[in-house]
Amino acid sequence: MRYTQIMPFQTKKTAFKYFLLITFLIAYGSVFPFNFQLHSVDLAILKKFLMFWRQPSGLGDIVSNIGLFVPFGFLGVRSMRGPFKPISYALIITLYGLLFAFLLQLLQLFLPSRIPSLQDIIWNCAGCLTVAWLGVVRRFHFFDGRREEDVWISVPMLLVGCWMACRLIPFVPSLDWGEIKHGLKPLLLHPDLSFANIFRDFMAWTIFAHLCSYARARLLPIVYFVIMILGVLAAQVVIVNRVVTLPNVLGALTAVIMWWGLLRNSQKRTAILITLTFGMVAVLGLMPFNLTEGKQAFQWIPLHGFLTGNMLRNTIVLFEKMFFYGSMVWLLKESNINWRWSVIISTAWVSMIEIGQMWFSHHSPEITDPLIILLIALWIRQFRSEKVPERYPVYTGPEKRRVRHKTTESGK
Repeated sequence: MRYTQIMPFQTKKTAFKYFLLITFLIAYGSVFPFNFQLHSVDLAILKKFLMFWRQPSGLGDIVSNIGLFVPFGFLGVRSMRGPFKPISYALIITLYGLLFAFLLQLLQLFLPSRIPSLQDIIWNCAGCLTVAWLGVVRRFHFFDGRREEDVWISVPMLLVGCWMACRLIPFVPSLDWGEIKHGLKPLLLHPDLSFANIFRDFMAWTIFAHLCSYARARLLPIVYFVIMILGVLAAQVVIVNRVVTLPNVLGALTAVIMWWGLLRNSQKRTAILITLTFGMVAVLGLMPFNLTEGKQAFQWIPLHGFLTGNMLRNTIVLFEKMFFYGSMVWLLKESNINWRWSVIISTAWVSMIEIGQMWFSHHSPEITDPLIILLIALWIRQFRSEKVPERYPVYTGPEKRRVRHKTTESGK
């Protein structure tokens, strides 16, 4: 029996390729900055590592460790082959996650800047198992007219998810009255009228409505749009360390007015969004437009700024960039520009902005942003190149799918 026949993964699946990418990114972030010291393991850290039950993790650590392995579990079961029972898929990928998480924690013992804990492994496996089971038993078909496609792998839903994550991270709600007042203070007591931030929120919500319309195969009704915005703003108030500002409200209000009055039925909507999105990326990349006295160094290590600064703030910025950069490529491709030229134009634009940041303060010019565009561009290419077959074959993956056959006029 050949090795490929007993391997639980179907290596030709698109999901398997992204499963490998997610695995690499988890490992990259877990062992950064790679300053291993093999002969200097701290005994105090080793004791805490082994006696993990004496120091329970905080709610934020629990949520982050669970969320870290969510894409690992979901993409893992989606990339597996048959024949297994549904629960077997979830258990197999959770076992892979257990070994992977344990290996990462062992490596962190030799990193002075890390504090490994066996509790992290427990929460990693909990997130992996839960989402792996959901990936097995559900197909996630939510939209009329799109039942022949995997909506979860589509670019519009990826980008919509990036914007939702940007707004709702760290996903830790609190009904404490003090936290609620803290979330409303910037809006009610200290309003800051920043036109750049209003422009950002206006563009983000307008692109959001456009992507939802594409995913639904029909225009997003204004009522649904308003409900989504109000739900996100209300959720921001009760999420720990998140606030609602005046630009958030004004930007969302402007997006609703523009979508209802001008853009919803405009034939030139895509061209308008392309122009405004490129301008928005330039504004985000260079504001507050303060020139530096000297030239800043360009950082060639990927994710250097993300992994060395405030993790919560950097995560929010990362998802925001993924949303806008991915929208640039998607909108160019949607306007019938060749995929390759869409990537070249978007990457060149962002690269020029990163180079320009060398002379502007409050920014860290690095190679990460062009790499983000390239990764999302690969996702877009895969999605756009997939074609719906005329005849649905028998599917041997983790979830069961009905087989539909065309009837013929041969007398049957």
